[in-house]
Amino acid sequence: MEWQPRETAPDGDWNAEIDMWSNGTRYTSCRWGSPTYGGAKGEYGWIYQSGYDCDGPVEDFVPDPTHWMPLPEPPK
Repeated sequence: MEWQPRETAPDGDWNAEIDMWSNGTRYTSCRWGSPTYGGAKGEYGWIYQSGYDCDGPVEDFVPDPTHWMPLPEPPK
């Protein structure tokens, strides 16, 4: 598996889980969705779990991703 350009990411695939690269940081287990806070209603994109609050996991948009990679197959 190699990093692929952001333009080829499976946007809109609700079942996809991928890693993304942005500004020198690897964001793991990203998925297509809406952020917990701050996103406009109906605004979707690649999100990652950025932390927790009293309601559970908090998810934010991946900031300006440039590359993506599918997750590796789990060990057998």
